[in-house]
Amino acid sequence: MSDDLVQQIKQRCDIVSIIGQHVRLIKRGQNYVGLCPFHSEKSGSFYVSPAKHMFHCFGCGESGDVLSFIMKIEHISFRELLIEKANEFNIPHNLTQSSHFSSEVDLIRQALNEFQIAYSDWFLSDTYLDVLNYCRDRGLTTQTVGEFGLGVAPNATLQRQWLQSKPFVDRLKQARLLSDSNYPLLQNRLVFPIHNSRGLIVGFSGRAMMKGQDPKYINSPESIIFNKKNVLYGLHKAKKPISKLKTAIVVEGYFDVIAMHQHGFEHTVAVMGTALTQPHVKQLAHLCKRVILMFDADEAGRNAIQKSIQPLQEFGISPYVVRLEDNDPGDFFLTRTTDDMQLIVDNATHYIDFFIDLFNEQMNNNDPREKSAKTRQLALIIHNESDPVVKELAIKKWCELVAISESVFNQILDSCRSDQVVVKKQVSIQPKEKYIKAKENVIYFVITNLEFRRHYMNEVIDYIEQFQSANIKAFLLNSTEIDQEFIFKINDSEIRNYLLSLVIQFTENEYKYTFKEMEAYVKLLREQKLNQRILEIKESLKNINLSNSNEKELLLELANLMKQIKK
Repeated sequence: MSDDLVQQIKQRCDIVSIIGQHVRLIKRGQNYVGLCPFHSEKSGSFYVSPAKHMFHCFGCGESGDVLSFIMKIEHISFRELLIEKANEFNIPHNLTQSSHFSSEVDLIRQALNEFQIAYSDWFLSDTYLDVLNYCRDRGLTTQTVGEFGLGVAPNATLQRQWLQSKPFVDRLKQARLLSDSNYPLLQNRLVFPIHNSRGLIVGFSGRAMMKGQDPKYINSPESIIFNKKNVLYGLHKAKKPISKLKTAIVVEGYFDVIAMHQHGFEHTVAVMGTALTQPHVKQLAHLCKRVILMFDADEAGRNAIQKSIQPLQEFGISPYVVRLEDNDPGDFFLTRTTDDMQLIVDNATHYIDFFIDLFNEQMNNNDPREKSAKTRQLALIIHNESDPVVKELAIKKWCELVAISESVFNQILDSCRSDQVVVKKQVSIQPKEKYIKAKENVIYFVITNLEFRRHYMNEVIDYIEQFQSANIKAFLLNSTEIDQEFIFKINDSEIRNYLLSLVIQFTENEYKYTFKEMEAYVKLLREQKLNQRILEIKESLKNINLSNSNEKELLLELANLMKQIKK
């Protein structure tokens, strides 16, 4: 793997466009700002600098370049990313033949691929014809079963025999699919391979196929490559249809996704938990502006809908709801047609109307306390709605239903807002005491201007406390890199984040400095250093014993320092 290949790929990647697929970015000066995708926050502290080809979060300290962002957000290895991008940009490479730099993640994924092949082979054997017939009874065709890679996990004895000759057993243990004694997690189950958004296998889910077998489903445990909060089942197949239609349908189960795809609703994905999470929504936000929630009609389904609303709102996605009273999507087509489903999808209800209708059904109109409770529930749901017209119409509709004034509802709405007031973090440059400002300007020039660094580094290195360790001094005096290549080679994370924050701040307002201005700042730092020593000498002279011979030396040094200050 050559540095030249990595640099070619970086140069072809538009950092704003790529990060903008996951974060809603707003231009601020020369930079872009948004909500950090790596930690929960209400006000944006995540900055992207196209000029410096890097990102930095002032909240959690995450930082890096475009490649490290993709690796972190997509949970993809460096090797996988380079192969994907080299192919995308038609850059010649031999990465698929190279194995000497395969990461731990690469090796685990290779093991999962082998396990998936085995699951599929067992599924196609005559021994498990009953599992194939079960899938057919659920309305799935043989072609669909193959397209989604369904398989069978046989009994533990058969799996352990198969594993005896395999070199990747330890990798399966790392993925937590095998116990320390090689006992398989999934046994006697129909297996659904789980892919990330790039189509790489990250885990499996097994459905019980024997009578009395519990639990009904077992999913891969959390591991180095699998986190259910980051995975939407079927997204690797649904990405293009979602992007084309600008709409995603979100369901609850594996069979739901597979049945919907088989009947032409290929823009369908499923949550891996009980509701949509922020990481789920981030993956959908750059593909669509409308999401239809098709969850179960029971209380758990309604709760999942309510929990899913806020993350969708935060990313500017309009939530809609479909209620299937009698069937879940996986069984719908056993008794209904594709046209029936299309009609239901076309008439999806806006989320606010869904909750107004639901609360009206649940509420006893003769009980004022129930009216009050449901009014507060609705206020909590709609207070983040960004469209003022939609919000006003909803308020009018509800107030007419429960016979209260709009002013009363707005009072309740205001209390919801006050509960969530967040003081915005200030990250822009503030007026600084002159020596602090001088230090920050000099550090910025050290990072971004190699000529300045060569000319002044030997002097300024003693003026800046962040540069005092032996390792950092050696690196600064010998490095020929600038900007992010320079910063990312500093091992001390605290200093690295400090330098990144400075670069982001200075590029925000397109500050431009001349060499002459920087020389003036160096002079200020020199002056500060001299003043510090003068204060130290004066303090020593106050406490010195009059007979002490050091007094004369201190006075001479003080006089010399005073002359230097006046120059």
